[in-house]
Amino acid sequence: MQANLERPARTRPELSKKKIYDRLQDQFYLPPRDSHGVTHAYLAQVDRRQVFVVGRQEMARFLADLEPGQLKRHPHSCKFEAFYKLRALLEERGLPRLGFDDDQIPDGSWLYSMLRFVDQENLSGVFVKQLKEVMEVGRNSERLFLLQVKVGTELLELNELGKRQAVKDSLEELWLAKRKATGRLAEVGAVSKYLQKLERESREARQDLLEALETATNVVYQAATGKSPDEAWQEQGPEKQRVHDALELSYMVECVLRRDEEVGRLADKFNC
Repeated sequence: MQANLERPARTRPELSKKKIYDRLQDQFYLPPRDSHGVTHAYLAQVDRRQVFVVGRQEMARFLADLEPGQLKRHPHSCKFEAFYKLRALLEERGLPRLGFDDDQIPDGSWLYSMLRFVDQENLSGVFVKQLKEVMEVGRNSERLFLLQVKVGTELLELNELGKRQAVKDSLEELWLAKRKATGRLAEVGAVSKYLQKLERESREARQDLLEALETATNVVYQAATGKSPDEAWQEQGPEKQRVHDALELSYMVECVLRRDEEVGRLADKFNC
C-alpha cells in the first residue's frame, strides 16, 4: 500500500484546475475532475501529500488483478457508507486523511475502489469477498471482526444450528436488515452534514441581505433628501421607514413564494 510518493514541485496557484488535475492524475488515482470535493484546495493537498493518495499505476495493477466477483458489493451499499468506513480505517491505521468534508463526498466508483484497496480484509462488510485473511490483531476493527466470526461460528455449531433452513433464512433476513439500516444511517449522516452547511449558509445569506437593505435604504434616502451620509444613517423617522419598506417590498419579497403576514403588512402600506 502506497500512501506517499516523491514530492514534486508545489502547485502553482496561477494554473487552472484542469491543468493541475491533469498533471496530478498522471501520478495518482484521483476522483473524476468534476466530482464533489475535487477543488483547487484538494488538489493542492494531493500535491503536497497531505491526504491519502494511491499511485495511478499501482491502483491500475491492483484493479486489473481482481476478478469481477472481488469487486461485487453487498446489497444496500452506498457511497456514503464507503466514505465513512474508509475514513475510519485510514484514521485507525495512522494513514493520511482523505481530504474531503462530509458535505463534499466524492464519486462513488472512486470511493469503492479506494476502499477495496485499503480494506482487503473486508472489515467494512461492503464487499462480498475478502481478498486476504485478517492478520493484524493489534487494532480494534480487526479484533472485533475476529470476535464476531468466532461468536457467530460457535453459536451455529451448537446442535448444528447452521444447517437448519429456518435458521439460515432468519439470519439472512437479519443480515439484510442490518445492511439496509447501515446504508440508511450513512445517508442520513451525509444529508445531516449537508443540511447543517445549508442552514449556516442560509443564515449568512440572510444577514448579508439585511445589511444590503440597510445600506440601500440609507443611500436612497440620502439621495432623495439631499442629507449628508452621516445624517441619513443616523436619522430615524417615518419618511426613512417608508423608503425602507418600499425597498423591502420591491427587492426582497419573492412574489410567488411569500404569503406571510409581513408581506401583507408591507403590501397594505402601498396598496392604496
